[in-house]
Formats: sequence, C-alpha cells, structure tokens
Amino acid sequence: MKDDFIDCLVWATITIFANDGQKGRNTPIISGYRPNHAFIYNGDDDNGKPLYQAVMGQITLLDREILELNTPALVEIRFIINDEMCQKIKKGFCWRIYEGGNWVGVGEIYEVLRVL
Repeated sequence: MKDDFIDCLVWATITIFANDGQKGRNTPIISGYRPNHAFIYNGDDDNGKPLYQAVMGQITLLDREILELNTPALVEIRFIINDEMCQKIKKGFCWRIYEGGNWVGVGEIYEVLRVL
C-alpha cells in the first residue's frame, strides 16, 4: 500500500545547538533550512533505544533573518508527512532535529496551523 503524504503547517519553538563535539552545528540557520525531523516512533529497537521516523520539513523564521545557535525561537515549519506521523502532530509534541546522522537541535509544536 502506498503512503499518502500530507502537508502539515505548524508553528513550533526550536533550538539549534552550538557544536559541543557530541551534537550541534557550527553556523546559525536562515529561512529555508531543511533538516531531518526525527519523530519518536512507538517502540524500541533491540537495544532498548527509541525508534525514530525521519520526516521532511522546511523551516521559516518568523521574526528574524538569522537564528543564532542555542537561541530558542518560534518558527513556521511545513512538514510533508504520512498520515500516521500527522496523528502525532499536536501542541506540545517534541522531536529531534538532525543533519544526516548529526543531532543538531530540538523542537516543540506550539500550534498546528493547517493540515491538507
């Protein structure tokens, strides 16, 4: 069965970490930034670690041109996700932000604006 993808527009508070040798990035971000968004999936892997489902999402800065590292900010994110992941998108939902396999930040849903 083919997944049907949904356009989900939200406001969220995100923080992008400064590189500390374990996580983070070296430079601030701008609107149009498209990292991987890792939503926790139900269950754990064989080692007891949580499973993550990566989803696509583009970040738009709302009140600034540049988001400095370690600075929380309210942003708009347009996720392109399947229906199962869309069910998780509610106020207060938290997730991790990655660039490839590097954990660079966290996010929390502030408000769901539109689901199409």
